[in-house]
Amino acid sequence: MIRENVWGTDSESSIAYINSVDAARLALAAVENENAYGKTLTLSGPSSYSTQEVISLCEKYSGSDAKVIKAPGFFLKGMRGFLNLFKWAQDAADRLSFAEVMSQNTALTGDMKATCDTLGVDPDSLTTLPDYLESFFNTILSKVQKIKKSEYVSTAARDLEI
Repeated sequence: MIRENVWGTDSESSIAYINSVDAARLALAAVENENAYGKTLTLSGPSSYSTQEVISLCEKYSGSDAKVIKAPGFFLKGMRGFLNLFKWAQDAADRLSFAEVMSQNTALTGDMKATCDTLGVDPDSLTTLPDYLESFFNTILSKVQKIKKSEYVSTAARDLEI
């Protein structure tokens, strides 16, 4: 079993992740629906998940165990501030922006019922994080298997030429 290093926090904050395809579909529905004009609509995933819950889902669908390196929020915020001092480190600093959200120990979620009602979208059609991750890891792992199989076939063919 592969063991991967993953950075996490002890924060109880949770985020309702929304699939980008769902967000695009809802935005398009809002543009096409006069009932949405002039309204502020909530965009949120169906359920919120803590960092540990996301890591557990990734472990489940990848078949790998994670070695979670827990970093305190103040450390991540400080590191982000430090990295922001350097142009070459902007990408890394941007990736640490989650520390601001996670340090609030709150659930970032929204009620999508009103949005779905306004736009005429079935809330059950929104992709859940577990469904997204399962599909993602199935796709990635099947591609890895094809590559490994291809490498094996290439190696076997090369060995036969000897």
